[in-house]
Amino acid sequence: MNRIIPYIIVIQVFMIAGCSRPPQVNPDQIRLVEATWTAVSGKDVKALESVMKLADTEHQNGRLTDHQWSSFQEIYKSAEAQKWKSAEDSAFEFLHAQGP
Repeated sequence: MNRIIPYIIVIQVFMIAGCSRPPQVNPDQIRLVEATWTAVSGKDVKALESVMKLADTEHQNGRLTDHQWSSFQEIYKSAEAQKWKSAEDSAFEFLHAQGP
């Protein structure tokens, strides 16, 4: 029994690490991720608000999952709070989660 516990801990760590990665979006929504990165890297609040409106519409129409939508919201909330470094890091991770 004591031998099993370290394996359970390792599995839990990997599950937590895997869940913290930004999700991939459908190919039709990659443009939203790219536009989010562009707006955040340029600290363009108006452009980011426009992208968020489009992302919200995609979410309401069922083309973005709740998990995908929450990634957009996380970035927006950081930018809105003037935490540009955090927003930029999150947008960068989200963009690179989309693959090559």
